[in-house]
Amino acid sequence: MKPVAAEPYIPPKTGPDVLSNIAGLRQSAEQAHAQFTAAVPAARKAANAARNSSQGSEKWAVAQIALSELESSRSDAMIALADLDRLYVDAAINAKELGPLASARNDVMALVAQEDSVIDQIGALLR
Repeated sequence: MKPVAAEPYIPPKTGPDVLSNIAGLRQSAEQAHAQFTAAVPAARKAANAARNSSQGSEKWAVAQIALSELESSRSDAMIALADLDRLYVDAAINAKELGPLASARNDVMALVAQEDSVIDQIGALLR
């Protein structure tokens, strides 16, 4: 008697409510990234103006505020990423489809990574 091969598990498709939630989180991250991107030129300008300024000087303070605004926008994107992570873990634990979540999660992680890089570059001008 030959053993019967088990049929591969096919996870259930992601439901419309979760797809809607994913789309909303992606949109939130994209809006935060747009705010971030819009604030970059002013932050770069302020940081360049503050180069070689002493900590606590007016130029340094203005640059720090501009950098903080970038970090705030990044935080909004990171909140969306954290929610996507939570949904991803929940889907993985419950053996549900991961494709739509993984795609959105990867896209938002890429946005946050870009933002981290810009913040590091601008922050380096202030050290």
